[in-house]
Parts: sequence; structure tokens; C-alpha cells
Amino acid sequence: MHGLGGKTPGVGPGASERPGDTITRLGELGEAEVLFVRSLRGWALGMPCWRQVWNEHARRFGGVEGRIVLRAFVAFFDGIRGGARRPILHHPPCCPHVAPDEARILAVLVAAALEHPDAARFLALTLVEADRADAVLKAGRKLADAYARRGLKLCSRPPLEHEGPTTRH
Repeated sequence: MHGLGGKTPGVGPGASERPGDTITRLGELGEAEVLFVRSLRGWALGMPCWRQVWNEHARRFGGVEGRIVLRAFVAFFDGIRGGARRPILHHPPCCPHVAPDEARILAVLVAAALEHPDAARFLALTLVEADRADAVLKAGRKLADAYARRGLKLCSRPPLEHEGPTTRH
């Protein structure tokens, strides 16, 4: 398990097993959600993985459209990372599971896409400081719109409802 952002340095054993968090398998998510989680993991690992994230967007959307979607993704990602209350934990790119924080970030994006502002704000506040929540939600809505305009619909089922195995890397 890797971490990004946050005001508390380091990640301790068991940090991913907070009460109320669940993990689902990546293969159970839709195309938009898988693209998002893979992009989140790659972007979090830094510059060496950014080319892979870009290539995946360019392959899916084409060069010009891929840049537009990637800019929206980066704005959402930077909002989460920059306002994180604590390190945000994520799995390595090849892991078939979705970490609790990955699922929660995805739930923020889905709630924003479905225009459920109360749910989106509640979930965002579990991840970021209150003064950053509105910016994160605005960026999430822009990303969801960018996906939708290019034929990718986010699923309507909240990713946090599904139970699955926990893993530690």
C-alpha cells in the first residue's frame, strides 16, 4: 500500500483497515472507474508513471481529447492530494483490489457525477480539509463531465457498498 499527500507523514501497519471502509475488486468496476483508479495509482507514483497514464488516455480518447480529460483528472487529483487530511493510501498499479481510500475517492467522483452534492461533500470531507472540499467537488464534476462527453459513464452504485477482501502491499 502506498500513500500520497496528507499532513501526517508515513503509513503504518493496518492503516488501511479503518472501520467502515470496504475494498472491492478492480474487475467489478466499469470502464470509467477502472480508468480512474489506474490513473490515480499511476499519477500518485510520480513522473516515471505519468507517461503510462497519458498513453492510456491518448489510446482511449485520442491526443486532443485525451489531454482535456487528463487535465480534468489532474485537477481533481491535485485537489485531493493538496487538501488531504492524512496520507491517501492506494495500491500499486497491478493490484486487482481497490483500497478503501481509492474507493472513497471514486465515491466522491460518482456522487459528483450523479449530482448528489450532500453525499459528495460528506465523502470529500472524510478525505480533505473543509476549505478544499468545494474545489475538489468542482474538479470532480468537471472530470465526470469530461468522461461523459466522451462516452464514459460512471457507475451509479456507490463503490463503498461492496464488501471484498483486504490486502496489504
